[in-house]
Amino acid sequence: MATAQFNFSERTVETWVRATLDQWTSQPDSLPATGETWAQDRGGAGSVPGLHLRIRIGRQGGRWMLDDPTVGFYLLRRVHGRKITRLLGDRRIMGVDTARREARELLGKLNQGEDPKEERRQATELARLRSLTYRQALEAFLDASPSLTKGTRKKYGESLSTTFKETADQPLTYFTPLRVRRIHEERSRESRARADQDMRVLRLLWNWARENYQTTEGEPILGVNPVSVALNRRRAGQTGWNAVPRKESIIPRAKLPDWFQALYVVRDTPDLTSEARRVSCLL
Repeated sequence: MATAQFNFSERTVETWVRATLDQWTSQPDSLPATGETWAQDRGGAGSVPGLHLRIRIGRQGGRWMLDDPTVGFYLLRRVHGRKITRLLGDRRIMGVDTARREARELLGKLNQGEDPKEERRQATELARLRSLTYRQALEAFLDASPSLTKGTRKKYGESLSTTFKETADQPLTYFTPLRVRRIHEERSRESRARADQDMRVLRLLWNWARENYQTTEGEPILGVNPVSVALNRRRAGQTGWNAVPRKESIIPRAKLPDWFQALYVVRDTPDLTSEARRVSCLL
């Protein structure tokens, strides 16, 4: 069905809507297969390029519901070679003058390269990314790391019920250096080795999420790794890594895959010192 074109006013809009619905009621065969039709604001001094009005009806039980139509103002326009369709508002609560003003403002922003809808989408996506919890980050990391051994997966997973039992469902942004230091100190009272191990997991997840969760402009949503800040002895004073003495026994053959995997994790750590990286590459 061809798009109707006329100069929008409160009277002409109401007349068109009523006449269209009356025709669909009296002549069901004239009803479009899509259940909708459009009108464009044209021909008057105050008309706005791209301003449209849409009537749409739904179906229920195979029948068109003519008694409950949806009527709304839209901006349909090609901007910088891209077709834009944006809902401006419901006809029941938006008048013609308001629709024209909204259409002009939106068209001006689009012509300047601004897109409020895209900005809202990005803001929503950014909020979602920033709400990524420790548990979600760990699950996503494990899903993205099929080469990890069963033992390593179990070891990482145990942090959910021990060191991060109370904070596993907190966003990663919850882990400030001060909180990391406190959690590490509390866990160290039970197991100094596990406290260090689980903090390395948090450090790994933070770096992984920083690399894989970014804005559409490529900016990371996470800043400096709080574990590196909190447990650096030069910054943390008397606190820091527990520096549990390394085991001097020979690694059992069955444990070698886990050992090599841990070595690979260390090599991939972004904040690893150059000296530590050289040593890990020699092993």
